[in-house]
Parts: sequence; structure tokens; C-alpha cells
Amino acid sequence: MKKKRRTRQKRTKKQPFKKSFLVVSILYALVVVIGSTYAWVTMADERINRVNSNAIEIKVEGDKSNTVVSGGTVAEKNITVRNDSTSAGFVRVSLEEILLIFEMDTLDRTGNGNVKVYDTAVTPAIEKDVTSSWQVGKTYKKNSSTYFKSKQKEQNSFLYGDVSRDGTLFKFIELEFPTVQTTLQASSDYWLYEDGYFYYSEILPPNKSASILIKSIKGTQDLPNIMKHTFYGIDVVAEGYSLTNSSLGLMGLLPTDLAYQLFENQLN
Repeated sequence: MKKKRRTRQKRTKKQPFKKSFLVVSILYALVVVIGSTYAWVTMADERINRVNSNAIEIKVEGDKSNTVVSGGTVAEKNITVRNDSTSAGFVRVSLEEILLIFEMDTLDRTGNGNVKVYDTAVTPAIEKDVTSSWQVGKTYKKNSSTYFKSKQKEQNSFLYGDVSRDGTLFKFIELEFPTVQTTLQASSDYWLYEDGYFYYSEILPPNKSASILIKSIKGTQDLPNIMKHTFYGIDVVAEGYSLTNSSLGLMGLLPTDLAYQLFENQLN
């Protein structure tokens, strides 16, 4: 019996040690997890701060209202960008275009048709200068008793010189780019187009504007009947970057890119 009692006593003595070891192990694991989590958050914050530190604020200027397309009619826009920050920087722009087409009462292409008129609204209403409201099947209020119902919406990432655009309804919309080039120029104050972006050729000082990017928008003379009273909008997405080599990487530029060479020359 004594032997059995001694055995129980030994086991009783071991239990506090096991509990202490378990507590220490849990505390160590928590420290590792918390430490790792803190390090991850800190690294993420640093990464975000590094990206933000390379950005400068850019404002789009010009007539940003959407256009009612008409064959042969020119809408002056004079779209450009301004450095709205306190530091000089590099600027690039990308363009997204959108069309909203309304129902017609005649489907030929001879110009005989007109936009089909409704006397009741289908909500939510379409607003000309709010492209997020451009939904198919909704109505635009022409006047107090006349509504146009949308039939078709098209969207496109604008690529300068893209021949595939000629296979879409966007081919009937012409944009005038007075200073856009596709090669590096000896001259200054132009926009360099490359791979979906327009890069301003100069370092843009604070509170200064770049040269005009889009001067005007025009419906072609052969605008089809189905595009009468079509709404056309263009979203100008402007990005500003600080004058650092890291900005070239943030823009995804490689040494073989023309835009990289353009900006690198200005940094050196």
C-alpha cells in the first residue's frame, strides 16, 4: 500500500510542472503570433505609406460634362490636368469612354428616324452628366412630358490609334489630341502615348497645368441613325507621382519603355 501511495505522490508532484510548462508554451505561442501579426501590420503600413509618399494630387480641368452626339458637331472640351499639390511631379492619364444609346422609332441609317418618345418615366432616372445612372431600360427626362428610353450601353478603354475601335460604335466619335506623340520628341510640352497611358513630357510644377490633352469631341458626318441623341462620356483618370526612381517602378515602367526613358532623363 505504501508503494502505491508513493506512486500517487510522485504523480501529484509532476502535475504542477506539466501545468506550468503548458502555460509557458501557450504564452510563448501568443507572443510569437502577436509579434508576427504586429510585424505584418507594420510592414503593410510601411508599404502603404511608401506608395502614398510617391503620389501627388492631380486635378482634371476643362469641360468635363458629357456630350450629346450629333453628326458633324464639335464639342470643345480643352481637357488637361493641373498639379494641385505642393510638390512637382510626373503625370500620366488613362481614358475610359462610354456611350448610351436610346430607342429609335426608325431603324434605317438614312437619318429618317427620331428618338422614340415615352410619356412615362422608368426609374431610377438617367442623368446626362452622371454616367453611373446610365442604365439600359431606364428613361431620360427630355422635358416635362417627354422621356427617352435607353436601349444600349457601350464602354471602352481608350487606346490611341487602336484599329479595333473602328469595329465598334465608338468609331463615330472623334477625339482631337493636339499634342499627342507616340515617339520621344526633341521638343517639349507634349503628351507621349504608350500602352494605354498618356504621359506628360514635362515635370509638372505645383499649381501648374499641362498642355491640352483633348481639345474637342466630334460626331462623324456618317453618324448612324441609331446614334441620334446618344450620350457620350469620357472618364479622365489622372495619376501624379513624385520625382523619384521608385515612381517609375510604381507606374510599372521598364527601362525599355519610352515613358521610362522620358522620365529617367529628367531625374538624372
